[in-house]
Amino acid sequence: MPKTPIQKTRQSTTRALRSSEPANNSDVFDEEDDDSIFSSDAELDIAEESELMEDSVAASSSSSSTSQQNAAMPPVTVSDMMSLPLPPKGIPEHATPQYYALEKVKSQRDFAYSKLEDLRRQTDQAKDWYHNLLNRVNEAETEMAKIEEEVNMKSEEFFEARLQDSDDWNVMYKKLRLYQLEHGECNIKPKGDDDDDANDDPDLDKLRRWVRKQRDSKRKGTIKPFREAALERLNFAWEPRDDLWNEKYNELLEYKELNGHVMVKKDENKDLAAWLNLQRHKLGKRYKWNHRSKLSDEREQLLNDIGVHGNAFEMRWDMKYKAIVQYKKDNDGRFPPRSEPLGGWLNRQRVEYLNYKNGHTETKLSEEQIERLEQIEIEDDPTKKVDVWKERFNELVEYKKTHGTFPPIQADR
Repeated sequence: MPKTPIQKTRQSTTRALRSSEPANNSDVFDEEDDDSIFSSDAELDIAEESELMEDSVAASSSSSSTSQQNAAMPPVTVSDMMSLPLPPKGIPEHATPQYYALEKVKSQRDFAYSKLEDLRRQTDQAKDWYHNLLNRVNEAETEMAKIEEEVNMKSEEFFEARLQDSDDWNVMYKKLRLYQLEHGECNIKPKGDDDDDANDDPDLDKLRRWVRKQRDSKRKGTIKPFREAALERLNFAWEPRDDLWNEKYNELLEYKELNGHVMVKKDENKDLAAWLNLQRHKLGKRYKWNHRSKLSDEREQLLNDIGVHGNAFEMRWDMKYKAIVQYKKDNDGRFPPRSEPLGGWLNRQRVEYLNYKNGHTETKLSEEQIERLEQIEIEDDPTKKVDVWKERFNELVEYKKTHGTFPPIQADR
């Protein structure tokens, strides 16, 4: 009778047991006695059917559980499984898709940690490299400072050696150096500029002409490099007028910070007042005749920025205008009343402005001043109606005092 699959499986198991037992074992099964485990074919059939049912139930349960788990987890591809190393003892019994997903995440974590450690090592190496480079830079700067000091020393020796030559230029240079040590500058005042008789000395006048010649050579570009460098060692001013202008301008800035305006009086600062009047004169030429004079556009802008204009009238006008702007700011946009000096000035500007608007060409206001008056809405005079009401009220009071009664009301015609 042919053997069933269960019988074949049991026969294989029996053979495996026999091969692992000692040869002198008396309980060895013969191949012919394989079927003696079961008493009859009926019992064998029952056992076979029972095992088949158990296998079917187990397979169904496993399939249902697996489908539920697969629905909850992302699919794991074959390539994902192949990319993971196998356990040492082969695939475990719990090698489900969830297992492979877990192993994949663990593998990614290990890779990320390895990458992090590598970056940390690179960071440490970069820090060491940076500190080494910084030390080298400091060493180079120290060395450069020493070399620069040596260059200055050698340059001093070179200049002194060149100046030992007894030519005319060196002689005049040494005189200028003595003048600079005594007066602290190389700008020799013009002849007769002050009451000092020493300023009229012939030797000093000769030195003055020599200095002027050096500046002319500089402007023309014909001065020798050695001579230019030697003069600059004395802080020689190539354009003394520029230096003087900047000095006076800064002095005027300080005056404005202290006083709030630039109306410098002669009794306060004679030199500054004279310089300021000269700047106004130059500005006036530019405004009236479009004459550039010797005042550059840059200097004109600097003067205008601090309230210096072509004449005193414009400067006073600018001060009054700024006062009006500040008054409106402090009084909710109202103009000062006409009874006050500032209000009277504003009323005069309003008259000039209205004359201009009505076609009268003769006006003291410039185009810039007209634009600035329009910015504060000078045509809108809220105090005018109030002043008219006050005038009429005062007239009514005077009438009552004089006649003892109010004037009769005239009927409309």
